Amino acid sequence: MSLPIRELSRCNGKSVTVVLKNQTRYSGRLHLSDEHMNLIIADCSEIRSSTEEGTDKQQVVRLGKVFLRGNNIAYI
Repeated sequence: MSLPIRELSRCNGKSVTVVLKNQTRYSGRLHLSDEHMNLIIADCSEIRSSTEEGTDKQQVVRLGKVFLRGNNIAYI
């Protein structure tokens, strides 16, 4: 069994989706991670979901390279 940090480092260069504790989702290519689960994601897009009058809408905002702090991450 391997540690989650090792598994995360194996994902460098691969596509990931990260969900923060406030339910914001980011999707892109994992560029770098560290032992605190801080992440740098390249070609990143923020995916915003909203519900209006019973319909679900998604808005995608392209951000480029972003830094996400590990203590804000719910899951990857």
